[in-house]
Amino acid sequence: MQPLELAADSLEYVLVPWVMTADGVDVDPVARGIAAELAFVRPGSVPAPEAWVTAQWERALGLWHARVLVGPEGAVPLPRGTYDVWVRASGGMQERPVRRSSGRVRVI
Repeated sequence: MQPLELAADSLEYVLVPWVMTADGVDVDPVARGIAAELAFVRPGSVPAPEAWVTAQWERALGLWHARVLVGPEGAVPLPRGTYDVWVRASGGMQERPVRRSSGRVRVI
């Protein structure tokens, strides 16, 4: 999968798809009170506790996505480089999943 390429001066939302089911039915994270966080780390790294930022849920193209504003003046001002994107969810469920997204972000 090609990385999402962003200009260093771009300010935009990065969306990470999230699929969760319970008893074969898609889970609505907003209705369940599930919180989302994203972390952007160098490839091959795992997020440190301070790397996590609060994300919002958005429904797009029939899927739920965790999203955060990336760029200057955003929640995540990334310097030039390539990043793995991690997502974690908590609250409103027994599990506390932490997953690395299949995509990467490259800031150029």
